[in-house]
Amino acid sequence: MRGDEDARRAPQLFSARLAAAGADVVAAPMGPHPGLVRLVLDRFDAAVRDLGAQVPSAS
Repeated sequence: MRGDEDARRAPQLFSARLAAAGADVVAAPMGPHPGLVRLVLDRFDAAVRDLGAQVPSAS
């Protein structure tokens, strides 16, 4: 499927376009890294917990 192929290629494409645009330094893509995914999910879960503590109950 083309969508799956595009999704896998997206981080490399973005990095390559930055380099081609004349960026002095371009880091390797981090999006697919499991550690980054875990960090984002942990922060999302913490924000949801904090929001839930602040929202008054509907009853």
